[in-house]
Amino acid sequence: MAARVRAPPVHPFEPRLLKGTGENALGGFFSGLAGQAWVDWLFMLGLLGVGGALLLGAGLRIAAGAVMMLMMWAASLPLATNPFMDDHIVYAVVLVGLALAGAGYASAMVAALELYLDPVAEKRIRTLWDALARAGVPTMRDLLKGRHRPHVSLIGAPELDGPGVAAALRGMEIAVPLDLRFDFVGQFLGRVLWLGPAPTAELLAHHAAVHARLAGAGIDGFEVYRPGRWIPHCTLSMRVPFPRLLDAIRLCMDVLPIEATVTAAAVADHARDVFVPL
Repeated sequence: MAARVRAPPVHPFEPRLLKGTGENALGGFFSGLAGQAWVDWLFMLGLLGVGGALLLGAGLRIAAGAVMMLMMWAASLPLATNPFMDDHIVYAVVLVGLALAGAGYASAMVAALELYLDPVAEKRIRTLWDALARAGVPTMRDLLKGRHRPHVSLIGAPELDGPGVAAALRGMEIAVPLDLRFDFVGQFLGRVLWLGPAPTAELLAHHAAVHARLAGAGIDGFEVYRPGRWIPHCTLSMRVPFPRLLDAIRLCMDVLPIEATVTAAAVADHARDVFVPL
């Protein structure tokens, strides 16, 4: 009878893709790294971090994912096929593209120039937050320890220099008492739920004027907030659980329309807990 040959046991957390071989161009380098406990843990935690970032839409500007893909590509050189059509290169390009496109900004706490609403309208939206929360939908009510206010953002950015924005807009009325009528419900990619005010000529003109002043001072933000691309909205939830989506839309429709007037404005940098009234 032929003798059975057992393959050597493989540690369940050993990053096999980093082992390389003597024949590979960088096999010696990666073979020296593979099998070490600290490398195993870094590799697996790195994969967990990349997967979590893609699922949650957070931290996508960190280049670690693309670097890991390039390292796995390098460990396999030379490739039998086109080295630049390898799946690791494709994944690395996608991750870099997501970072450059600002993907995930909606699910992260960012800085914004916010327009606040009159007390009656604010109370109605807060009541809607409560109803959504009771239906199992996480809402803006629970952000910033309850200090988050219903608002419409004129500009959003990874960070904003509050005093710099105030200086750029000096002499300009920001909290213009615009009349807003929230008439419809919307959803951004990632199941971000929001109420939309009718985009009146006055609202769009004010938005464009603010952006012109900020651009003149070299202050810019996310492309989706620029004139011509901006969709005015008041965010209700950053991520609606899919099974709750229809219930959430129904609850929103039950309270519309909401009449509101702009009464105040501020630069709110949520990540740094900075608030500058305008």
